[in-house]
Amino acid sequence: MNSVNSNNYINYEEEIDLIDLLFYLLRRWRPIILAALLLAVILGAYKVTTGAREQQNTELVQEAKDRYEADKAAYEQTKDGYERDIASLLKSMAAQDIYLENSVLMKIDPFAKSVARADIAVNVNTTLTEPEILISDPADAYVKAYASALKAGRDMKQIGEELGIEANYIDELITVDSDYASNTVSVSVSAIDSGTADRILEQLLKRIPEQQAEINEKMGSHEIQVLNRTTDVVMDMDLADTQKAESDRYTSYQKALTDKEKTLKDLSEPSMPESISKKVLVKNGIKYALIGAIAGVVLVSGCFVLCYIVGGKLHTAEELERRYDMKVLGVIPSADKKRLGSVVDQLIRKLSGEDRRKSESELVIRSSLSIRNRIETGKTVLITGTVEKEYLDGLRKQFEQQLPELHWISGEDMTECVETVKTLKEKADGVLLVEAREKTKCVKLEEEVKTVREFGCEILGSILL
Repeated sequence: MNSVNSNNYINYEEEIDLIDLLFYLLRRWRPIILAALLLAVILGAYKVTTGAREQQNTELVQEAKDRYEADKAAYEQTKDGYERDIASLLKSMAAQDIYLENSVLMKIDPFAKSVARADIAVNVNTTLTEPEILISDPADAYVKAYASALKAGRDMKQIGEELGIEANYIDELITVDSDYASNTVSVSVSAIDSGTADRILEQLLKRIPEQQAEINEKMGSHEIQVLNRTTDVVMDMDLADTQKAESDRYTSYQKALTDKEKTLKDLSEPSMPESISKKVLVKNGIKYALIGAIAGVVLVSGCFVLCYIVGGKLHTAEELERRYDMKVLGVIPSADKKRLGSVVDQLIRKLSGEDRRKSESELVIRSSLSIRNRIETGKTVLITGTVEKEYLDGLRKQFEQQLPELHWISGEDMTECVETVKTLKEKADGVLLVEAREKTKCVKLEEEVKTVREFGCEILGSILL
């Protein structure tokens, strides 16, 4: 933001209009494009040339090939490892998902678990001496045999079909414990409801007579008795921990899978060095050319922006009105030049609204009407500004034709020509300023405005080229 305090008439705080700045840059598209092309060619050619020189070095090419092959092999090995891990995790997740969906144990409420329980007491009719009793209790072998038989001989297929439960999911509901001190085997069955638990326990107890006959034959005579058969509803916090652990396991699989997939996605295949690949060499040349083009656009645009900010020149009619409180009678459009890219110039003028500005003759007519309303007949009007004297003379002749009742004088830039200042002081009643966009410096314009107002003349308006 720039502040201007020339005199009492000028107290201005300027803000850069980004739209004006944009069109200022667009109107200079030729040098910007030229710089972009130039830097693109320089950087692209440099990269291609250096790469081609490297490809001619056989020792360097062989070294690059060996390094590339080693990197490629390491990449393939790492990639295969991640793919195997992902496949294994997917398989584990699928199995865990099936288990959590079908397992009866995972569906039991740990705060209201139904349990069917029974104790099987083993009695061995054997007379032992005291030393033999101290060495071992023969009933221990029978207890161990029944516990093994109950664990290994579970045939739950029939009861599973009746209950609609797969046999392996029934197996995890059954717990067998051995108590050698009391010569008993305890069997407990967990289930969602007491009826299911009792039916599974009943199926297990039905096999006891068969197991007893087999053990009698192999180990000797003994007696068994089923004791303390009960069905209860209990709270089991260990089951709650087990259920949570199984659920957390699935979550850990998911997290591990996400991490593996992300790592595999981020794993980049080693690129072939440009020293052994013409295709890579060309791609790198194109990449550097694009970088050069962008750098050219940024560099030259930055220079133009810097000139726009610190150049101190007049850019738009709106700036003239805001900055100097001066009426702009019109803006004369710049003449079309037949040159390469004229269509682009016309498009830019159309977008900026410049093509809607009036022609010079029409602008003179409209300006004459405005001036006639602001000055009396017979008064003298000085046409001056920072443009060429020939152009000022041409405008004076046109205004003389439109307003012959006024006396018209044209004078050179008063900041450089003292004769114009004398004419202003001695003869002029009003002043018409003619300035050029992108050429007239604001310092000169301020000096003109200050001089005119010091001599008490009225600025009737301004015309911009």
